[in-house]
Amino acid sequence: MKHLERIIATFNGTKTDRIPVDAWWSKEIFEKIKLERKENPIMHYGLDTRRIFTEASLLENKWQDFLGVKEKEISVYQYPFPEIEMAETKTAGLDARVIEIKNDGYPAIGHIGSICFEAIHNITGMEELFMAFYDKYDIVDEICKEITNIKIEMAVRLVRAGVDIIHMGDDFGSQKGLLMSPGIWRKLFKPKIEKTINAIKDIKGDCLVFFHSDGDVSSIIADLIEVGVDFLNPVQPECMDIREISKRYGEKIAFWGGVGTQETFYRDKDFIFETVKNTIEILGQTKRLVISPTHMIQGDVPLENIDYFFEAVKLYGSNK
Repeated sequence: MKHLERIIATFNGTKTDRIPVDAWWSKEIFEKIKLERKENPIMHYGLDTRRIFTEASLLENKWQDFLGVKEKEISVYQYPFPEIEMAETKTAGLDARVIEIKNDGYPAIGHIGSICFEAIHNITGMEELFMAFYDKYDIVDEICKEITNIKIEMAVRLVRAGVDIIHMGDDFGSQKGLLMSPGIWRKLFKPKIEKTINAIKDIKGDCLVFFHSDGDVSSIIADLIEVGVDFLNPVQPECMDIREISKRYGEKIAFWGGVGTQETFYRDKDFIFETVKNTIEILGQTKRLVISPTHMIQGDVPLENIDYFFEAVKLYGSNK
């Protein structure tokens, strides 16, 4: 079974030869694996995914520079927005890269990053932004709309190039719930996520949407399903009841992640194997799970523990 076929079958909840696997790496551990294992980790561990990053350098967490904002006080924001050309994506060779990935049997995953929340708090600072939700809402809303429009242009370019999945998201959760009230989230951010997904689906109805948010986002999962999210990531077990999440939403959305990195990769082999086994049994009940670490594997993780994770996935994830 080819990797793309495996991912699509997983989304549909149909039988696959094995559970698909993905992973994230810090730069330090990525280079350490390359050095020790003599191979790129993506190839060494047989990941089912291939990502394409196209965000222009001006937008890589440098939104203050891009917008010309020199202070964090939101009231200094001046219209109009800079010319959209400043945010052009790095599209050189994009179409050929998508074709190459798909010809090799992998899903081409286009990464557009933050829809607008992380981008705007990079501009303003978190504390100032949260206060502005209440006393400068219209300004915040307008900035978020402009940022979202830029991200929609990125997504559209990727979809027209033929990608199979758009990877998007924003870190709305903390360890104990949303960083804001569900009401504010639904008023300010939900419509922008929906607008982005609609733009994607209008061009390519079968393009899947992968949505990432750290933390406990239990209170908005139903909303994410409503606006068209196909895969929820990372489904963080340290702060969400994954058994309850699977029970309530397993028939309505596919899961991507599930193996917490705050503890699992620092424990012994038996713990890692048991965690992988339990994750597959719980989140994979409807066969709609791409298993992966919930966050980047960090540089201080022993390499043998990474090996144990992939060995456990191979052992417990086979459907033969």
